[in-house]
Amino acid sequence: MFKLFWAAIIENKKNIKLASLIFFMSLLVGYFFIDQNNAYIQTLIKQLQNIVGEIKEKDSVFYMIYTIFVNNMRLAFLMISLGILFGIYPMFLLFMNGLFIGYILKSLLEAGQTIRFAILGILPHGILELPAIIIAAAFGMKLGFAFFHASVEVFKRQERKYNFLYLWHTIKQIFYILIGLVAILFVAAIIESTLTGYLLTNLSNLN
Repeated sequence: MFKLFWAAIIENKKNIKLASLIFFMSLLVGYFFIDQNNAYIQTLIKQLQNIVGEIKEKDSVFYMIYTIFVNNMRLAFLMISLGILFGIYPMFLLFMNGLFIGYILKSLLEAGQTIRFAILGILPHGILELPAIIIAAAFGMKLGFAFFHASVEVFKRQERKYNFLYLWHTIKQIFYILIGLVAILFVAAIIESTLTGYLLTNLSNLN
């Protein structure tokens, strides 16, 4: 299973590079150009506050792991499945998430937090979570591009068979990609719920 997942990743490296570029560009835009008055940012902050409120109310690390995992997996699934709309939706979701993370980083630093605090808040779980989201977006883009070519060239006899075979090949890879992302995002959720919180709580001891 891992070999099939990795083979799908290697095959899609061009879109992964493009998705990575979109994410990091949106991160910079969010950091330098977005403020708290942005309507989209306010919507995400309210959603995040609701999730944090539910987690605090349950006061359970297992519920925290479950909530983080389900929310990230839902995002990944939407990026892949709705990529069939010519790859536009995963690119949009990826850009907006990068925008939000960039804004959060800026807000932490402006609030007086150290760069170390910001890094510890993202890096331990983000080293798995962010690549997983980028992979999901890249695969959604691949699905969308494959569907686009199969649609616009449906009347071209020579390209039609190849395009439909490639689209079907891409659709079959969804299973392997989702299984791989489930494993990665589950581990990321565990890290975020345990190690990340521990490091942030004990940051004063690291200075």
